[in-house]
Amino acid sequence: MAGKITDMTDGSALAATDRFEITRNPTVTPLTRWIDGADVTLRVVTDFPAANLTTKGKVELATIAEVNTGTDATRAVTPDSLEGSALQIKVDGIEALADVTDATNVVAAGAFLVADLATSTEVNIGTDATLAVTPDSLEGSALQIKVNGIEALADVTDATNVAEAGAVMDGDTASLTSKGSVELATTSEMDIGTDIGRAMNVNEFSASDFGTKELWIEAFSSVSDVVTGNGTSGIPIPASMDGYNVVDVLCTVHTKGITGATSVVVRKRSGGVDSDVLSTAVTIGDEFFASDGTIDTGEDDVATGDQLYIDVDAVHTTKPKGLSVVVMLRKP
Repeated sequence: MAGKITDMTDGSALAATDRFEITRNPTVTPLTRWIDGADVTLRVVTDFPAANLTTKGKVELATIAEVNTGTDATRAVTPDSLEGSALQIKVDGIEALADVTDATNVVAAGAFLVADLATSTEVNIGTDATLAVTPDSLEGSALQIKVNGIEALADVTDATNVAEAGAVMDGDTASLTSKGSVELATTSEMDIGTDIGRAMNVNEFSASDFGTKELWIEAFSSVSDVVTGNGTSGIPIPASMDGYNVVDVLCTVHTKGITGATSVVVRKRSGGVDSDVLSTAVTIGDEFFASDGTIDTGEDDVATGDQLYIDVDAVHTTKPKGLSVVVMLRKP
């Protein structure tokens, strides 16, 4: 329906999609004359066109699903439908300012960078992390030369290989004629002295009978009565016993005394100073010998030039005859 305003009558029917289009008569220039019925035309348009790539027109807004489908050429995308689309989600997952040529990114993606080939010398240096090793550069390297010197399928646990290397197997026992494993002997085993399968270590040897040295002192001859008093004849400590400790004292008599007991102590004279080596004396009762004295660990050490004396603190009522003392020393 078209025509001048004067051509329309009150109550003309209009559809909901109709619109008014006002066009100006191009021959009339004054703006004030547009309201003149002769210069202005009012027309109802019922065929409003759809927009396309060349023509303006009406347009429908696309949903997120339609954006994701990506095949609709007639609907318009809004910021809201773009934000929720798969395209925007994918873009959001891309690193900001992503650089696909960055070495770190390339390696992280599982690709590799182009590298120069290493020479045998560079392989030997072994510090370049950017060069690639070829079979040729590896073959001439010190590493390959070393590997070539290793027996094929070498087994370092093989008994034959171990034996040829000069080692021994766990089951091989040492003897006077062959190498092998050996157990260390205890002090008591060394004292027994019959074990030929064990070896001595320095500490156990020192604590054994083999590491013990004795000094013998005759305090009274076999025909002389033992009487109380301090000994006057001392026995000196040689350089070979320097630093040794007194570990035991054995006292013997030629003839037993009767009634009571005889008490004997060992006195050390070192640098002009006397001290008792025993904190408790050796006591000979109704017997020919005894070694029940207690060593004073604060006075048991001796040095080159020290002297040991035998002192008798008490005797039997009927005196014994002949007193001999053996002092045993050991290196600590």
